[in-house]
Amino acid sequence: NPTTSFYTPTVDLPKNLTLYWRVLAKGVNGPSLYSEVRSLTTPVLPPPTPVLTLPANNALVTDTTPAFTWKPVVMPVGTTFQNYILQVDDSADFGSPVVNETALVTTTFTPGTDLATNTKYYWRARAVNSSGEMSNWSAVRYFRTKIDPPTLSLPADGATGVAKMPLLDWSDVSGN
Repeated sequence: NPTTSFYTPTVDLPKNLTLYWRVLAKGVNGPSLYSEVRSLTTPVLPPPTPVLTLPANNALVTDTTPAFTWKPVVMPVGTTFQNYILQVDDSADFGSPVVNETALVTTTFTPGTDLATNTKYYWRARAVNSSGEMSNWSAVRYFRTKIDPPTLSLPADGATGVAKMPLLDWSDVSGN
């Protein structure tokens, strides 16, 4: 018995079903006639949430273009698969992803450009069905990219006649 001219159900309506609705007004002089009948079709079930496989959680990745993989989702009856969405970010809030692929049709993706070295990255995926409904985001995993090794400068390789206390010099490493 709503007292306003709108109503939102307190529980989800059944999925993938055509429902019919109408309204009557109640007043001090009795109820009105019912409104016209309208129908609505509730959406099908959203896709299941993808399960991430590689890179493993807290993995140290030596390739700066790692392959991201996840298990394929099995779509509920009445819907078809459309695509996956993959995000990779150096922040757990995914505020500005360095990878934001929104039209993947396979369960693996390799970035076309290198990720930064010596960085912690977070990644997640979701599935989309042909109705445009999205699954929940997968559990978030993180991995670390390798630290580049220093480059030796002095003394030169194979140097002879070096002092007993030589200057040993090498390049700085990003992120240290």
